[in-house]
Amino acid sequence: MNKLTAFFKKIRLRQVLTVLLAGILLTISTACNSANVQGANPNNPPVPGNGILYPGAETPAGRAQKETELPIKTSKDFAEPKLGGLNQRNGDLGERVENRVEAATDAFKEAAGFVKDKADEAGRRPEFQSNPALHK
Repeated sequence: MNKLTAFFKKIRLRQVLTVLLAGILLTISTACNSANVQGANPNNPPVPGNGILYPGAETPAGRAQKETELPIKTSKDFAEPKLGGLNQRNGDLGERVENRVEAATDAFKEAAGFVKDKADEAGRRPEFQSNPALHK
């Protein structure tokens, strides 16, 4: 019993409760915030980094030109999906699982190749080479 009392004195229960209450208050105030999705300044939307999302579409004329370059989607595109897409429409469960396993395997092989290439590239960097002075 003495060990238990000493443990509670050691952890400073008052500080733990203060931090816990501050966390709960922060969570509730964030969840109950009535801000809009655009943020504090709706006239200034965010830009992805240094570039513009669609270069050339800064003006209404440029925007119209960019829209003409985009593909036109119709209901036919959704009714007749391309091969390899929308695997969930396949009626055979075993074939769906097999297709997804193949896709995951291919993605893993591609990622593994990328990681190996980057590891080899990093291994050739001078800061990762052994010190030649130690091999005399």
